[in-house]
Amino acid sequence: MAAAQRRDRRTNEASLLQRGASVAVLVVALRIGLANLAPISDCDEVYNYWEPVHFLRFGTGMQTWEYAPQYALRTYAYLVPVAMISKAYDLLLSVLPTPLLSLLGRTLSQTVTTGIKPLQFNMVRATLAAMMALSELNLHNAISDKISPSVANWFLIASVSSAGMFHAAPAYLPSSHVMSCWMCSAAAQIRGNDAEAIVLGLVAVLGFGWPFSAVLFVTTGVWAVMKAAGFVGMSRSSKEAKRNRGKSSSSLDVAAIIKLLLRTALHAAVIQSVVMAIDYVHYGKIVSPTLNIFIYNTKGQGDELYGIEPLSYYIKNIFLNLNFVSVLGIVALPVLGVKALVQNRQANDSTFSAKMLLLLPMYIWLAIVAPRPHKEERFLFPIYPMLCVGAALVVDEVALFASELVERFVPSSPWNTQKMKQGITIAALIPIVLISVSRSAALVANYSSPLKAYSRLHEHMTTVRDGPITVCVGGEWYRYPSSFQLPPYANLAFIKSSFGGQLPQPFTEYGSKEQSRSLQKGKFNDMN
Repeated sequence: MAAAQRRDRRTNEASLLQRGASVAVLVVALRIGLANLAPISDCDEVYNYWEPVHFLRFGTGMQTWEYAPQYALRTYAYLVPVAMISKAYDLLLSVLPTPLLSLLGRTLSQTVTTGIKPLQFNMVRATLAAMMALSELNLHNAISDKISPSVANWFLIASVSSAGMFHAAPAYLPSSHVMSCWMCSAAAQIRGNDAEAIVLGLVAVLGFGWPFSAVLFVTTGVWAVMKAAGFVGMSRSSKEAKRNRGKSSSSLDVAAIIKLLLRTALHAAVIQSVVMAIDYVHYGKIVSPTLNIFIYNTKGQGDELYGIEPLSYYIKNIFLNLNFVSVLGIVALPVLGVKALVQNRQANDSTFSAKMLLLLPMYIWLAIVAPRPHKEERFLFPIYPMLCVGAALVVDEVALFASELVERFVPSSPWNTQKMKQGITIAALIPIVLISVSRSAALVANYSSPLKAYSRLHEHMTTVRDGPITVCVGGEWYRYPSSFQLPPYANLAFIKSSFGGQLPQPFTEYGSKEQSRSLQKGKFNDMN
């Protein structure tokens, strides 16, 4: 009997592993397949990130004032890894046989006849999307292990189907990769690995050139300190509790806190040293763009020169990108708080603590970001997974409550509580998924023309090549999808339009070093 039970258990475990692997493959495949259908919705992504990467790879590209040596607001540490990925794909494509190259091109929505650079661009975007999928799966697995498999599944459905994640996943923006780091950090922390969670937070804050994201990891640090002090814990074994009772709690707690702080400081110093070493190579001087951009945006009106919008801008964007998931996600904390009070749930309950660690950063972020006059859609990217988690928790709790009510007042119902809960949850999620998919389809149908047009232009230029080509753009300069869409003998130029602000200039051979200032035709300024 025991042997048969063990055999059945092993069979069930193998089945679960196979199912989990199938889901993982499906999510990654979806993200890769959809990556190059998503339009580039922010010109900052092109001019502040894709163009400098193109310069690192091919020696040409458009430079914004943030990369000028006198300002140095953008770190090259965020660019170098992507440039290395692009180079790796370049080497791979150079040895692939033509049939495989054609198949790869069709998979990534790019014909090989338009050249290798556009294909590299699509491959890098697909890679970024695949990395996002792995982060989503990581958080999904952690939620499944520490909170509930059903909540984890609803989170994954909401996240994978949402229009917001559809265009945030392949986006080459610090906010997208901060979101990815936060998901991995949160997954590590609710599993009890505070050291990994803190390191991932440090990478996001120091390595991506977006120091404001530190706000998202405040709860990460506070929880780790409280845990080191012995006040809280996800789980503590009875052996550990007995061992700690026999020691001086005050000295042990202080030692643990000091150890945590020293380890964090050491990790921060190592990461910052690597970042500054990379920036020293590209700026030709010791500089900290992370510090520079923080000072620029906090000294007063630095970030208020453009993009000034009312609070309704964020409300509309959140609802467009996550529809009813955003509403459910926002009310998650009050719903869980009421349930905790009604059930007299203790605050140190491991499940409750995990839920708070996943939700609190969203409210802190909104409290700081929402009142700022300068608003951009990408500033909301980091809270998309938190909203999806919150929505999954609310749907799960409401479905359970409703099914229990039905069972209590309709005892003759043929459905048990679990089946009823699943039915209610599916009924709630179906319209959410349909609206999300419709929004994503609308984005592809109505906003992907620039990528298609420049792909055709590249194909045309490669067919009728006749010396150097200058591609001129006017008032719609912000729709340019990057120099990856131009052949090597073509360059971008701006013609006079109604736009009166500061436009990018071509990188000189010196990049962001001081020598570039004497070669550029116009002088950069920090007043737009």
